[in-house]
Amino acid sequence: MTEPTGQPRAPFRSAPSGNLHDIERPDPSLIELTDIAHHLALICRYNGGTSRHYSVAEHSIRVALLCPPEMRYRALMHDSPEFALGDVTRGLKKVLSPTYLPLEQLWEAAIAERFGIDLRQWQSEMCTGGIINANDLALGATEGCCLVAGYRPDSTPPIENYDWQCLRERFGARYKSGTMCQPSVAAELFLIAAEAFANAKA
Repeated sequence: MTEPTGQPRAPFRSAPSGNLHDIERPDPSLIELTDIAHHLALICRYNGGTSRHYSVAEHSIRVALLCPPEMRYRALMHDSPEFALGDVTRGLKKVLSPTYLPLEQLWEAAIAERFGIDLRQWQSEMCTGGIINANDLALGATEGCCLVAGYRPDSTPPIENYDWQCLRERFGARYKSGTMCQPSVAAELFLIAAEAFANAKA
């Protein structure tokens, strides 16, 4: 467990590390990939308005798999600031934009520094017209049909021709049995994907 220098004005403690962050002054040295995976796996997209637990971690993996191999690590991390800021719905984000967007950019910069991501390239890929943004929006439309509109149980949005058996083989035997509805499985697969994608971009 690590504490920041000085007293945080807006404290936030992440798990499982127990590190104490300042929401307004993110310290790259305090950011752990295991914390990002843990939080994103427990945070449900659409403010929980889905037919099953559909985590930000699962969404991130799916977006990454839609992107070219050299871009997948950055795509996997596209929602990583949400481990600290939460998954804010589109409507609420518009209301909070004068405050929220600068905070999101601060966390993007801190995460980019911590994990060796080219910030300018990453942000260009995530902005309107960028490949990560385009795949994020495309997947969001599919999620809306499969998981939000109509609440069809056990429906999962397709990604190319991948199924979870294929992903188990792709990421290795460490992937445990279970479904991505289980946060522990989503968190583990997020970490395995991060390792695989980081190696691919190296």
